[in-house]
Amino acid sequence: MWFGRQVTVTMLNVTLLCLVGVASEPRKIPPVLQPIEDRTELPRVLLLGDSISMGYTLEVRRLLDGKANVHRASENCGPTTRGLERLSDWLGAKPWDVIHFNFGLHDLKYIDDEGRRVPPDQGSLQVSPSQYESNLRSIVHRLKKTGAKLIWCTTTPVPEGASGRVADDSLQYNQIAARVMRQMLGDDRIVNDLHSFCVPRLTEIQKEADVHFTPEGSRVLAAQVAKIIEQQFLPIETELAQGRVYLDRNENQRFDGDDEPLAAIRVSNGREIVLTNDKGRYELPIEIDGTIFVIKPRGYRTLLSEDQLPRFYYTHKPQGSPDQRFAGVAPTGPLPESIDFPLYLQDEPEQFKAILFGDPQPRNLKEVDFVAHDVVQELIGTDASFGVTLGDIAFDDLDVFEPQARVVAALGIPWYNVIGNHDLNFDAKNDRESDETFQRVFGPSYYAFDHGPVHFLVLDDVEWLVDENGSGRYQGGLGRRQMEFIRQDLSMIPPDQLVVLLMHIPLDGVRDRLELFRLIEQRPFCMSVSAHTHHHEHRYMTHDDGWLGPKPHHHVVNVTVSGSWWSGARDERGIPHTTMADGAPNGYSIISFDGHNYRLRFKAAGRPADYQMQIHAPNAVQKSSESAVEVTANIFNGSKDTKVQLCINRNEAMDMQQIIAIDPFYERIERDERERLAKLKEQAESGERPWIALPKPKDSSHLWRTSLAIADLEPGVHVLRVTAQIDDEQVVTGQRLIRVEE
Repeated sequence: MWFGRQVTVTMLNVTLLCLVGVASEPRKIPPVLQPIEDRTELPRVLLLGDSISMGYTLEVRRLLDGKANVHRASENCGPTTRGLERLSDWLGAKPWDVIHFNFGLHDLKYIDDEGRRVPPDQGSLQVSPSQYESNLRSIVHRLKKTGAKLIWCTTTPVPEGASGRVADDSLQYNQIAARVMRQMLGDDRIVNDLHSFCVPRLTEIQKEADVHFTPEGSRVLAAQVAKIIEQQFLPIETELAQGRVYLDRNENQRFDGDDEPLAAIRVSNGREIVLTNDKGRYELPIEIDGTIFVIKPRGYRTLLSEDQLPRFYYTHKPQGSPDQRFAGVAPTGPLPESIDFPLYLQDEPEQFKAILFGDPQPRNLKEVDFVAHDVVQELIGTDASFGVTLGDIAFDDLDVFEPQARVVAALGIPWYNVIGNHDLNFDAKNDRESDETFQRVFGPSYYAFDHGPVHFLVLDDVEWLVDENGSGRYQGGLGRRQMEFIRQDLSMIPPDQLVVLLMHIPLDGVRDRLELFRLIEQRPFCMSVSAHTHHHEHRYMTHDDGWLGPKPHHHVVNVTVSGSWWSGARDERGIPHTTMADGAPNGYSIISFDGHNYRLRFKAAGRPADYQMQIHAPNAVQKSSESAVEVTANIFNGSKDTKVQLCINRNEAMDMQQIIAIDPFYERIERDERERLAKLKEQAESGERPWIALPKPKDSSHLWRTSLAIADLEPGVHVLRVTAQIDDEQVVTGQRLIRVEE
C-alpha cells in the first residue's frame, strides 16, 4: 500500500514537473511575425494580409533591405471581420509611408456553425459578398486616415479542388474590391494585381488544389510586391522652373523699363506654393506634364486673352498632349529660362459682385446661341467684377469651348472657369490626361485667386477613372495632390478672411470631402458653390454630413444656365423654356460681397429681376366647396432660413410651411409637354423631335404651402400675395388671382 502511494505521488510530481517545464518555455514566434527595428532614415512599410502575404514577407524584406523598413501585422490578418477588430493594433502609433494590404481568401472560405472550414455544400461563406464590401469600405476609411500611400493587392486565384473554397470566387470578391478602391481612393488608388500576375504562371508557382504557393512561388510574388512598393519611393522626374512676378507698367508683357518686381506673391506648381522674394523671383520644381501659375493678389489683375480668359499660368508639355479626339496642348518645347507673370493694377473695393453660371452645357453651336440670347445678352453692361462658370461648360463636344467663350467675352469682364464632368476628354486613359482640352483653352483645372477681401479657391472635384476593362467613368473627388495644394493655400490665408470654394460636383458627392472639411471647418468665414445637379438649392453641412465645425457650412447648388439641358417647348424666340425639375427657371446667380458678408441673388433668364417665385393655385373654385384649397409657392432662392407668408386681398398674413415635394406647376407642364410631344412625333414624317423632352420632376427644397378655407371667401376675384424674406435685405413678392364662383 505504501509503495503504491509512493509511486502515485512520484508519478504526479513528474507530471507536474513536465507541465511546469512546458509552461515555462517561451512561445516561439515565427520569423515572419517577429517585429523589426526601424532604420530611421528609411520609409516605413506595412504589409497586411493572410498566409499568402506571410509567405512572401521575408523575401520582400530582403529585396527592400536598405530601401525601406518592411513591417507586417503580427498575425495572419484573416477575413475582413478580423481586420475590423484588429486594425488599430496593427497600425500602432507610428506613421506609415506605404501600406500594402489584402483581404479576401478567408472571406470567401466556407465554414460551419463552429467556424471550421468545410466543403462548400456543407457550410456558408465566412463573409458574404455584401458584408465583404461593407467591411472593406470601413477598413479603407480607417487606412486613409493614416495618410500613407495605400496599395491594394488583389486576391490570388482559387484553384479547382481547394479545400473549403469555390474555384474563381476570388474573381467576384476582386470585382467588389475594385469598386471599393475606385470609389474611395479614386485616381489616388494603387493596385497590385497579383491575381492577374499569377494566372499565366499558376501551374509553376501554386500548389495543386491549394490556395497556397510553393516556396519558389512565394519568391516570385515577393518580387512583384517589392517592385510596386519600391516604385512609390522613386523620385518624380522634374525640372527647376524659375521666373519673376512683376508690375507691367508699360503693358508690353516683358520685364523692362520702369516695371516693378513684386515680392511676397504666391506662385504654385499645383502642389507646392512659394512666395516671390524681394526681387520678384521664385523657384519651383515642375514635372514634364506640369503647370506653374500665379495666385492673383488683391488689387491686381492678370493678363487676359481676347476672350477675357485670365492668363495666369504656364503649361509645360514638351511633347504636347496625347492624341485624343479633341485637341489638347501643342508641344511647348524645352522649359523657358524664366517663366514670368505680369500683373496690372486695378481697384478692388470691399464691396463687389460676381456672376455665377452653372452648367451652360450647349451640345452644339445652336445651343451656344441659346446661351447668348437667353442669358449673356441681358447681362451686357453688368457692374460685376468678374464671372465664373461652375463646370459643364460644354456637353461632351469640347469644340464648343471657344465659341462659347467668345460669346461670354461680350460682357467685357474677366471670366474664370471650373471643370465639369462633361468637359473631360473621355478617351483619356487616366484622370491626369482627361483635362487636356480644358487646359488648352482655360488653363489649370484648379487654382486660386484673391479679389477684394475675398479668397477664391477653384477646385477640380471631377475624377476620371478607367477600370480594369478600359471603361471610363467619372466620380466626385479631389485627390492627394490637389488636397496638398488646398492645404498649403489655406495655410497662407488669414483665419478671418472669407474663403469661397468654387467647384462643379456638390460637396456631398465628393469622396474625400471629409479631408477637405477638416481644412475649412474652423474658419468662421467660408462658403462654397457648385452646380451639376440642374436644380437650385441652399444646403447646410452639419454633423450628419461629417462636418465638425462650430456652425453649419453653407453650400449653394447653383441654378443652371441650361436649366434642364435646353429641354422643353420653345418660346417665341425659338429658345426652350428649359425649366428645371425642381420647378425653378433656368438662369444664373449674382453674388455680392462686402468684407466677410455675402448675399446670393437668383436671376431667371429672360425674366424681370423681380420674378422670384411661382405660385400654384386653382384658377377658380366653388364657393360651395367644403374642402380647403392648397396654395403652393416655389421661392426659387428660398432656404431653411426663409420666412414666407400669404395674404389675401391685403388682409392679415398667414405663415406658409416649407415642404420637400414635387413642384405641382412643373409636374403639370412636364406631363402636358410629354403628351404633346408624343402626338407631334406621331404626326411628323421625319420622326424628328420638335423639342427635347423635360426630365421627370424631382423634389424641390424651396416650396412653401398652406391651405385656404373657401367658405371664408366671398364670390369674386381675390388676390393671393406671397411675401418671402430671403435675408435681412432681400424681400421678394409674387401675386396670383383666384376666382371664387357661386
